[in-house]
Formats: sequence, C-alpha cells, structure tokens
Amino acid sequence: MDNSASYNYESLDIKTSIFSLLYSGILLLILFVVYYIIGHLFFENKLYTDYEVKNNFVRMLFSLVFAGSCSLFELVIFEITDILSLSARRFYWKLFIYFMLALVSIIIPFYQSYSLCSFTKIHHIRLIITNILYILYLLIFWKISVYFPIYSKYAQLEDINTLTEGIGRVGIFGVTFMAILSGFGAVNSPYTALSIFIKPITKNDINVAERKYQKTMENILMKKKRLLKLKEKYMESEQQYQKQSLTQLFNIFKPKTNEISKLSEEIQELELFNRQLFQAIDELYIEKDKIAFSKTLQGKYNNILGYFFSGYCLYKIVTTVINILFNRIGETDPITSGLDIVIQYFQLNIDVNVWSKQLSFIFIGVLILVSIRSLLIQIMTIFQNYSKALSPDNIVLFLAWFMGTYFLSFVLMMRMNLPPQYRTIITDVLKSIEFDFYQRWFDVIFLISALLSIIFLYMVDQLQKQKLLLD
Repeated sequence: MDNSASYNYESLDIKTSIFSLLYSGILLLILFVVYYIIGHLFFENKLYTDYEVKNNFVRMLFSLVFAGSCSLFELVIFEITDILSLSARRFYWKLFIYFMLALVSIIIPFYQSYSLCSFTKIHHIRLIITNILYILYLLIFWKISVYFPIYSKYAQLEDINTLTEGIGRVGIFGVTFMAILSGFGAVNSPYTALSIFIKPITKNDINVAERKYQKTMENILMKKKRLLKLKEKYMESEQQYQKQSLTQLFNIFKPKTNEISKLSEEIQELELFNRQLFQAIDELYIEKDKIAFSKTLQGKYNNILGYFFSGYCLYKIVTTVINILFNRIGETDPITSGLDIVIQYFQLNIDVNVWSKQLSFIFIGVLILVSIRSLLIQIMTIFQNYSKALSPDNIVLFLAWFMGTYFLSFVLMMRMNLPPQYRTIITDVLKSIEFDFYQRWFDVIFLISALLSIIFLYMVDQLQKQKLLLD
C-alpha cells in the first residue's frame, strides 16, 4: 500500500509539473506573439515610414529579437512577483536565453555575412565569401574569452556549458555598448534637460542673423549677374578673335578666364557661408522655442525632473570613480540600500521584505521600460543617419544584433539591481559567470565614455555658440 501511494504521489507530481510547463508555455507564447506584433509595428511605422523593406526574413529577425528580449525581462518580473511555478520559470528562462543566443550568435551574423556579399550575383562565389566572413566572425567571437576573465575562478567544469559560453562572450560586447550609452546619457541628460544650459537668444539676435542672410543672398545674386555678363563677353570675344593665332587667343582670353574662375570660387564660398547662416538661424529659432517652453508649466516640471536625473547621473559618475579607485564591487542593490537609509533616518517600523518586493517590481519595471525606450530611440537615430548611405537590410540586421546583444547583457547586469532573494534565477542559470568582472568593465568604460562625452559636448557647444553669434 505504501509503495502504491508513493507511486501515485510521484505520478501526480509529474503530471502537475507537465501541466505547469504547458500552462506556462501557452501563456508565454501568447505574450511572445504580442511582443512580436509590437516589434513588427515599431519596425513598420517608425523605422520604415518612407519606403518598404522587401526582405521579409529581415523584418522577422528584428521582430523575433524584440519579442525574445521582452520575454526575458518578463521572466525577471515574474520572478519578483512569483508568477508561474519555480521550475517553469527556470525552464523557460533557459529556453529564451538559448533562443536569443541562437539569433545573436549564429543566425543574424551568418545572414549579415550573406547580405554583405550581395555585390556578386554568382551563387557559389557568394556562398564561399559568406562562409569566409562568418568563420572570421566565429574566430573573433570564440577567441575573445582569452582576453577577458568571463568565468568565475570557483566555477566547476560541469557548470560551463553552451549557454554560459555564449552569454559570457555576448556580454563583453553588450556591456561595452551599455557602458558607452550610459556614460554619454549621464552627461547629455543634464545638458539637454536643464534650462540653465539654454542659450539666451533675443528677437534682435534673430533679426541680425536674418538681415545678414538677406545681404549675403543679394551679394550672391549680384556676383552671379556679373559672372553671366563676363561669360557673355567671353563668348563674343571668342567669336570675334577666332581667326587669330593660338598665342594671341591665349593672351586675350587668359585674364578673362582667370576672372571667371575667381568669381565662381567667390560665389561658391558665399553660398557655403549662406547655408551655414541658414542653419544658424534655424538653431536660433530652436533655442528661442526652448526658452518659451521652459517658461510653461510643463517646461518647469521637466526642469525639476532634470535636476533630479542630473543628481542621479552625478552620483553614478562619483560612485563609478570610487569603485575604480578602490577596486570596489557593490554588493547591495539600490532598493535595499535606499530602504535601509529611509528606515534609519525616519525610524520606521516596516517589513523590509514586503516593501523590497513591491519597490523592486516598480524599479525594475521602470528600468526596463526606460532602457527599451532609450535603445529604440538610439536605433531610430542610427537608422535615420545611415539608412540612405548603406543597404537597408544590413542596417536592420545590425540593429537586430545590437538590440539582442544589448538586452542579453542588460539582464546580466540587472542582477546587481535586484535584492538577493530575486537574483537566484540569474545566478543559478549563469553560476559559472564572473559577474564582478562585468561590473568592473562597465565602470571603466562608463567613466571613459562620460569623460569623452564632456569633451565632445563642450566642443559642440563652442561651435554652436560661434554659429549662433555668427562669428
């Protein structure tokens, strides 16, 4: 009887586990389809508004990467809120990471190599060049682990598998991208958000610029008329002296041709200067609109938010410098640290575990939404700047690879933003990864990016001032 009961309980556990996996799979599949549709709509309505992409496979890859990235973030949220069973979360967490690694490490790079070889129409030559490019990529991808300590010194040989091999290498690229964008954002956010950085522009400045533009236009028209008359005289002289010797013709026409070429150069210089004036006037109107907006209620609200985010960015830069100087790795997540400060300061009697769960859910949700939004804005900027210069297929494939690499690494780095009780899903699956290395690497690249961004924005600001003041 006991053996039979034991057998029944085991059968029941197996059936429950299978049912849980099926139920969780159906739910995640429905959500995956929703994310796929959102990614497809963003692709169609934001990236390609002026013309159509003919390659449906490229569209599909972009939407699949977007859906897979959102599904990974969704599983982190499910871990915090304890939605789905523990075994189901672990199973589908691994499944989606394998899915994303296959896209980012194998499928997209191979198709990118194939797309880059479109210059040749001979099929077998195209395949040979594609394979050569792909093999070179695989060599770089595989050998990169030699130069970076991606595995923990405590990692066991059985803990290192295809999943950790892949995400460890992808993480180097992704964390570098994250640090560069974060460093620039930490400097650029205060510069664009705070009203103190708005240049003081008056109506008189715009009037002076417009008068100068009008005067330059009149000067160009006057010189063009003079050039036209010179060309007419040159043609008349050519007809009149066509019976002269070559030496005589050279002596007659040389001063006139020199004058024509000199006048043409002056017109080109004036037209270039006028284009710069037009851009300066446009920037003056933009700055004027910024001043008007900063005086509205929404503008004042944005300015207050700007001070808040500026303080956070400054705090981030300072803590990064301290981490690098003292070789420090943060062990406490921002939620727990913030709660400890609030409890000690206000002498509150609250349940830290309950509040850390709620605040972690809000914090990670906001972090994910902001990251997705900022990355999609970066993608749109890259696309708008380079879509006409390069093949659309190559651009979209690069953006899909960039997005997948970025979000895989974001999940890797998000571990430090979670309280210890919610880190287990990442730590257990990727326990052979050296998380501290990625944190240090992020800090170093972040600081370099922030310093270079300060220099870059200062130079841009000086150039804009010269334009706006019409020096």
